[in-house]
Amino acid sequence: VATLDDFERDHAIEGVAQDLVAQADTALYQAKANGRNRVVSLS
Repeated sequence: VATLDDFERDHAIEGVAQDLVAQADTALYQAKANGRNRVVSLS
């Protein structure tokens, strides 16, 4: 059984949020580079 204290849990959540924003930023710039009205999906 593994447990996380509040600090570790909050740090883990912050890391996930930062990764999500970074991926969204990457997709945005890829879509802009491809021209108007484009959608980019990252997985």
